[in-house]
Amino acid sequence: MITATLYQFNKKPNSTMIPSSGGTSYNIRLLNDCSIMTPVLQIRGSSADDYLGRFNYGYIPRFNRYYFIKQASYNSDLGCWNISMQVDVLASAKAAIVASTQFVERSFSRHNLMIPDGAYISDGVPVFSNTIHSNFFDAAPSSGKYIIGVISTGANMTRFGGVQYYILTSSDMNGLVNFMMGTDNYADASVTQISADLLGFLADPMQFIVSCKFIPRLDVITADDLNNMTRAAIKFGAWESTVYGYRLPDSFINPAPVIRRGFSMQLTDHPQALTRGGWLNGNKTTERVLRFEPWGMIPLDCNRLVSYENIYLDVAIDIITGDGILSVYAIDNPDSVPANIDTLPLITTQSSSVLIDIPLAQLRHEGYLKMGLDMFIRPRENATQGFMSGYASGGMAGGIMGALGGFQNGGGLSSISGMYDALQSFYGAPQSQGTPGSLLCRMPVIIFNKFMNLVSEDLAEFGRPLCSYTTLTNLTGYTKCVNANIATSLLEPEDREIEALMNSGFFIE
Repeated sequence: MITATLYQFNKKPNSTMIPSSGGTSYNIRLLNDCSIMTPVLQIRGSSADDYLGRFNYGYIPRFNRYYFIKQASYNSDLGCWNISMQVDVLASAKAAIVASTQFVERSFSRHNLMIPDGAYISDGVPVFSNTIHSNFFDAAPSSGKYIIGVISTGANMTRFGGVQYYILTSSDMNGLVNFMMGTDNYADASVTQISADLLGFLADPMQFIVSCKFIPRLDVITADDLNNMTRAAIKFGAWESTVYGYRLPDSFINPAPVIRRGFSMQLTDHPQALTRGGWLNGNKTTERVLRFEPWGMIPLDCNRLVSYENIYLDVAIDIITGDGILSVYAIDNPDSVPANIDTLPLITTQSSSVLIDIPLAQLRHEGYLKMGLDMFIRPRENATQGFMSGYASGGMAGGIMGALGGFQNGGGLSSISGMYDALQSFYGAPQSQGTPGSLLCRMPVIIFNKFMNLVSEDLAEFGRPLCSYTTLTNLTGYTKCVNANIATSLLEPEDREIEALMNSGFFIE
């Protein structure tokens, strides 16, 4: 005798769920030539009033299969019900299915929140936010430091090429400007004691300075650094001045005159990252632009920052050339920066001039000096012919010295200070060359964020990406496999049907 249990049981057609209790058992007779996958049951002894059409699910113990009831009809001549059924392969092979290991593409109960979910699009409304760091370059001219390159003679100097470099404080720089524009350095010197070469130097004392740069960050050169340097009078060529500075030692020049400073900034997560996945911090839904002057606006590759919470900004400054390299690294813990930061993941690197060029007056003495002397001296040639006679006999140098002698004898300039008074009115205001460095580097450092939110998801019915081999007994709810492979106690066509259902998405219940 074959029996069947019939149920009123609602379930998804692609679910492994089976009835836990209930049901009504009947003795059945199978119609001839029916398939075990699609049997037709005949149940006698029931009247039309005993409505078996109320059942929609069944189980036949002899076949060890669950079935969906597809059709029920009553035969009044025979006094029986005919029930057409179709096998429910997922319920019938549930034990084998959940015990198998498959590559699961999507799952309701387990998912990898770092895998992008391309199933959902953006809602099209951007969300903006900013992360602000205080100004990295914080020095004002009144408190900053300067570095000048001077061509100097003398022993025990550490030169970069032919140039000696000095660090000047703000007070030292004031002294340099006063020396540059002063007129009394040789006020007491007799003209007969001054050579033509030295006279040219006096007319343009700054011709030996090859560079002057302002350092816009206080701790680039620290007080400890200055304590380890020699403070000395600066030599312009072969002549010592009354200007003092800190002579740059060999330790600052070799092997490279580079000083590194850095800081970290926390990244702002995508607003939906916590609930929908960290992958939203990637390029598809997140854009980040770093503004760091003087490097400007720097787009950041968000795909390289998906699994990190902070960035570390490393600034390497060449204090000789003024060039700066900005390197942006990804970092987990901002409080634990490794000694060798180059071991961190590099996100981007940019170069720019960092130290601010300070333009200096350039007084061109060659030619201009003769023209100036001509303007002031020629009107007095009737009083003394020293200029022309000296120029004829000794060239430029002789002319200058003869002119000075003539002026002295004729009641003209009696000292070098008098000559400076005349030349100063000829030259007028000093002329600047070059362009001052940009002070935009004193602006705060900002990360500009743009986020695109996703539309609402249907987690229960569609799951999230897992993309991993896993045993299905660890999963519940919606599950979608890729290239599922299964072998059960059912027939081979039934196993292929199970695989198709697993690959299209089914529910483990």
